[in-house]
Amino acid sequence: MRVTVVIPTIRARDSLDSCLDCATAALDGISSEIYVISAHDVTIKRRDAYYVHSASDHACVKRNLGLFLARGEFIHFLDDDDFVYLNFYKDLIADLTRDPHALGATCSVKIHDCATGNIRIRVKGTSRSKIYFKNLLFSNKIGTTSSVMLRRSALEGLAFDENLPCRQDFELWLRVLERDPEKYFIVSPDVLLSYSQNSINSISKSHSILSHGRNAILVTLRGNRRFYIKCCLIVGAIRYILSKARI
Repeated sequence: MRVTVVIPTIRARDSLDSCLDCATAALDGISSEIYVISAHDVTIKRRDAYYVHSASDHACVKRNLGLFLARGEFIHFLDDDDFVYLNFYKDLIADLTRDPHALGATCSVKIHDCATGNIRIRVKGTSRSKIYFKNLLFSNKIGTTSSVMLRRSALEGLAFDENLPCRQDFELWLRVLERDPEKYFIVSPDVLLSYSQNSINSISKSHSILSHGRNAILVTLRGNRRFYIKCCLIVGAIRYILSKARI
């Protein structure tokens, strides 16, 4: 078993060292390789990672470069300001090893809101569960890129869409499962990752960008387009009713 960890970084942020410390500690005893991919020079290079130069500063370009370089059976795309817990790799590898029909595995996460200082836990269920293609159409129940580890074979012939303005991870998860809808992602209720989020300046708050992302996903889905539209309408209606109920 070998794990490839791909860390796209922006000008080698201060958080990169802490991110690497967490990843190397969690990978202790596991055959692995870590690629730090940046469009800028990284002044301080560590011996526990390979440093690769990218021609673009786009996160998805860097992730795709890491995917091209990957040799591990499993692959994890980890943002440079996210931090895995000590059991992240051991637990998700165990989930994928036990179940050959699982294409990927994800976990619950701890989120720190930089704008408000609030901390919340996003728990994905109370027990281990499975997410199929049809389940995923309602919303990105698999979660953020850093919380997911995949079989590299599940990404054969696929890559992150570098032209999408947002939801590149969600769109990729959909394509992975659409290709083999009888397979699934395993969801762990355990909190194995923490990350920071800016609730004010988040790209996910832009309605025009989200609309562009939804339209691009519709093109990707082809035969499942109508079902996806129905899912969006249902979710929108539920959110509208809940917002009115709070008033």
